[in-house]
Amino acid sequence: MSDVFDPSAARGLKDRLGRLRPDAVGGWGRMTAHQAVVHLVDSFRVGFGEREVTVPPLGPLRYLIRFVAFTLPFPLPKGAKTARELDQARGGGTPPGDFAEDVAELERLLDRYIATDGDLPVHPVWGRMSRGMAGRYAWRHMDHHLRQFGV
Repeated sequence: MSDVFDPSAARGLKDRLGRLRPDAVGGWGRMTAHQAVVHLVDSFRVGFGEREVTVPPLGPLRYLIRFVAFTLPFPLPKGAKTARELDQARGGGTPPGDFAEDVAELERLLDRYIATDGDLPVHPVWGRMSRGMAGRYAWRHMDHHLRQFGV
């Protein structure tokens, strides 16, 4: 399974991100392509501990969901709910600004994530993740939203 710490997989994500257009029509969900970009920016900021989200009371179920979503080769579910603070379609998250600047910020955050030495903070929703699981999570989340808009 791909992860962002594999240079070719990261390069593939960046290439696909470069093909994303602000007017791309989504195959599912309510976000625009630009909203998906800033949603991913916000998600990386959550992963760095720079943005807070309300954690749903998942208990031990969190670890089962995490295992299935970031270990098994099933596509992420279309239309899955996100944290209220990151839900672009409901007015949450960072408002989109200039598309090119927001894409560049996403690339910078991806590079920063890749450059971590494995000392990522405990994720507020998914808990402590190994470097491999964190890399798969980041890759799968970006892949999910890029596929949403056909790239």
